Amino acid sequence: MSLKIPDEYTGTNLHLQISSEEELAWQFANFIIRLEKIEIELNNLISSEKPPLFPVSLLSQEDGSIIVKYMDKMDLEIHEITIE
Repeated sequence: MSLKIPDEYTGTNLHLQISSEEELAWQFANFIIRLEKIEIELNNLISSEKPPLFPVSLLSQEDGSIIVKYMDKMDLEIHEITIE
């Protein structure tokens, strides 16, 4: 699944780890609940001194948090931010 952030060509990818239909439903609901926080964080990253090189990966965690994983354009370093 992909978000159209920053645009429809270079999106942000949501990676799900699914073992059942219930797990899929829970991960989608969890993602939707955190969508506004994710969008705010991505927009902040885009405006930062070291913006991300897209696509960005969103990794759903068992505790409900979502890890935003990206490489910055300046130093080409990998970063991770946790969204609770």
